[in-house]
Amino acid sequence: AKAQQNLVDSTADCFEELCSELEEEFSHLSNFQSDLMKLRDVSNILGRNGDAWKRVVAIFDSFVGSVKSMIRAEYGKLDEMSQSAKKNGVWDGKREVNMLQTFNSFRWFDDFLPPKDQFVAKCSIKVVRAYADRVNHLKKEATEFLRQIQDATCESAPAASSLKIVFQEMREISQFAPVLKEE
Repeated sequence: AKAQQNLVDSTADCFEELCSELEEEFSHLSNFQSDLMKLRDVSNILGRNGDAWKRVVAIFDSFVGSVKSMIRAEYGKLDEMSQSAKKNGVWDGKREVNMLQTFNSFRWFDDFLPPKDQFVAKCSIKVVRAYADRVNHLKKEATEFLRQIQDATCESAPAASSLKIVFQEMREISQFAPVLKEE
């Protein structure tokens, strides 16, 4: 019994250490998804072998919670950026779309969560909608400035200047075209 408990404790300690190492390297691992799947399989297999292995299940659940927190923190930055873009404009489209694509690369993580806790896809859609709203706003502004330029009763110089600013932002937001098409 003592030898079996030592085996369980040693295995749980190694499992915990592996989870800690993966957590530290979370954003740098291209094979993180497959590693997490393997850890889930080990947790499920050991968890079915009696109460002695419940520590491994608890370690895995805690690890998933930590990953969830890290992804939520990334979403917080992305949400703040998208809300600012919706209100104030997009001035570095390449950087912003890269952040969104990085976040989107974690959509698979929803499969590790109960349906009621899944959030990555929903958050991604919310961010994309903020940029889509900005695109619609820019279309309306461009249409209005073009109307003012064509209207003989209006001074066209301010409208032309404003239209130039809209076109500059449209160039930046065009980086989102592939992402906006996906949603």
